[in-house]
Amino acid sequence: MITTRIENAAVGALLDTMIKDGIKKTEIDLDGDGSISNFEIMETALRYPQKYHRQISSIAGRSIPWLLDDYDPSTIADKKIREDADAFMAKVKARLTQQGLKPSDDLYKTSLANAIYAYVYTPTKEQFEKAYGEDRGGYNLFRDEFYYMGMPTIYDDMITSGGLGLPIVPIDAELEATALETIQKGRGLCTERSKVIFALFERAGLNPVFARMTGRDVEKSTLDHFSALGTPIEPPYSERDYTEGHIIVGIPTGRKMLYFEPNVPSHMGDMFDDYAKNISLTEMLQVEMGNLIQNYIEAKDMDSARRMVDGGLLLGDTWSSGNMIFYKHMLDAIASSQYEPLEEQLVEVLAKNPYMFPARAMYCQHLLQQSRLNEAEECLNEMPQDSIQRLIMGAALASQRGNYEGEREILRKIYTGGAEGKGMILQHIASSYFKEGKTGEALESLELAITEDPNELSTYDILFNLYLSEGQKDKTIEFLRRYTSANPFNLYIMNTGINLYADSGRKDEAEQYLKRYLLVSALTVKTISLEDTKNLIALAKRFDMWEYLLKCLDILADRNGNSLPLAYARTVVVGKTKYGPDQMDLTFTSLIKLAYVELIKNHRGSAVKENGENTENAYVHRDLYWDLAELPQKKEHWSLLRDLCLSVKMPEYNFLALHAAWASRDKELITTALAFYDRTFDLSKGSPTDFMYEPLELLMKTVEKLPKEMLADKEFGRRMKSFVKFFIRVCEVNDRADSAEGAEAFLKIF
Repeated sequence: MITTRIENAAVGALLDTMIKDGIKKTEIDLDGDGSISNFEIMETALRYPQKYHRQISSIAGRSIPWLLDDYDPSTIADKKIREDADAFMAKVKARLTQQGLKPSDDLYKTSLANAIYAYVYTPTKEQFEKAYGEDRGGYNLFRDEFYYMGMPTIYDDMITSGGLGLPIVPIDAELEATALETIQKGRGLCTERSKVIFALFERAGLNPVFARMTGRDVEKSTLDHFSALGTPIEPPYSERDYTEGHIIVGIPTGRKMLYFEPNVPSHMGDMFDDYAKNISLTEMLQVEMGNLIQNYIEAKDMDSARRMVDGGLLLGDTWSSGNMIFYKHMLDAIASSQYEPLEEQLVEVLAKNPYMFPARAMYCQHLLQQSRLNEAEECLNEMPQDSIQRLIMGAALASQRGNYEGEREILRKIYTGGAEGKGMILQHIASSYFKEGKTGEALESLELAITEDPNELSTYDILFNLYLSEGQKDKTIEFLRRYTSANPFNLYIMNTGINLYADSGRKDEAEQYLKRYLLVSALTVKTISLEDTKNLIALAKRFDMWEYLLKCLDILADRNGNSLPLAYARTVVVGKTKYGPDQMDLTFTSLIKLAYVELIKNHRGSAVKENGENTENAYVHRDLYWDLAELPQKKEHWSLLRDLCLSVKMPEYNFLALHAAWASRDKELITTALAFYDRTFDLSKGSPTDFMYEPLELLMKTVEKLPKEMLADKEFGRRMKSFVKFFIRVCEVNDRADSAEGAEAFLKIF
């Protein structure tokens, strides 16, 4: 008797449907162990896509991606693709039959497969006309193959009427594409192109299979192939192929499997014979969904990624389900702000799929961080040796072992290999020299880094600090002039020049750099933040250049509108230029706070958009609030702050509004805030987990400072007592026993 191990009702319903359709349980029990699993149900159903595609799509959350039928009668594009492909294949089959070959012959199979493969990459009629006009004579890709197979007429017909049109040089799709999407949009790499080849081979009756190669296998097979040819190794494989692996398609022949490379048309796959491993349709679907999950995570669409993970896990327990487990842990980690799976979770994934590259890379990095160097070396040996991440971690391993020359050798390999970020790589080489006290060599590397990547600003910072630490101010200034002329609009360099000249006592030159800095900021900066304006004010104060700063702020206002940060800066500067330090008995800080008060009056209610959406101004108001909270506690002042906070439709500002009212210790303000308090804290329904500890702690500290006669008020005291009790519950949820004890002690006054 055959039993079932079904983990989902929808999968069970699919099994029931297949049995009603006459499929025997013995056919579904693929491994013959007397028990039917999710995997065996899905694998059997995938062999009958016309019957079960809707149920499969419902379970996986993804349509079967290698079908050339969207099962939508209102669309005709997919129908034309099928009809054109079928017509081409019928011509090839007829010609093979004329040659006396039978479908069971290996030569029949290989010739048919090679012709279909060529058809996939032959331009469409429209593409031909655009590139060649009426003359097809300039096109000869695959011509020799067709002439060798005795099909010159079919070749001529194919380039006249056009093929399927996948580009010779692959371009990746933004989201993992189905076979139909790949044909229609012309974008996709190995998995997408393999789905197209598989679909046509299956329509031709060639019994195709998907096969996978690990990242290490791709690396080995490529080295074998191109070394044998005696050519430089520059195959068009992506970094992902070299790391996470590669998908190809094969067909069985009497002698061996014949594999077809999807990314490099004309490579018929002999290079993969020793490395390709056939996979099931279910595993291929999980691989494809894993790619889609990656795409969703990169696009920060976590909900779609989670749906793909849940669907992928329902397909069954396979090596590729390890990928689903990894992404589940990743999504859980991201949701909890942990950002990386735990060690035991990575070990779980690698036990299922040892070649899951992102998990392997994270595990190696984890071992390096814990200085478990021997384990890290073993882990790195399982990664493709020439992948960028493996090389970077290999350099880190050499460094941790004190082998700095070995570290630099690896880094130079990355640098000469054409990797992006050459400036950063040279920075790491310089750092390696520093560890050995080789300052001269480090300086040479940093100088080269700026030549290679003049926009990598951190290199300038390192060089400036290095020259200064070495006491080479003249060298630093020479360096500064050199790169200021090369990068005249680089604000970072100008700011460094201001400080460098000022620290050297060269005030006139510092002021020149400051004027340039202010003017370039005014002419190039698109938006300006509160922090930017504070920095500008600090520079103006340092050099007493208020009037020049005001001119630049006026330029900014003309270009960007009178934003809140700009209005703040102009208020401060106007106050400073109008009154001056001798005519106003206020510190600079007090002057800024006075400007805040005037500014809030002019910008009341402008903190957010009508729909309550958060904007930069909301955060500006928050900064203004905390600065203003330090001013003398006048009724008008707190009333202004309370109204400001109520104008911002954000939960955090509800707390600030209450704080403003309570901190005023003004009976009238507190009374008007009580109704608002009741709306904010519905304590009869609220859960302690619904409120953050920090803002409630702020309110608790304010309550503790209220006069006792105020707390003695019956109605007010009742509300405060209720709040304190609720705060204690929040403390318990957040493991803040110390705050809870203080609040319990405070309750005794009621």
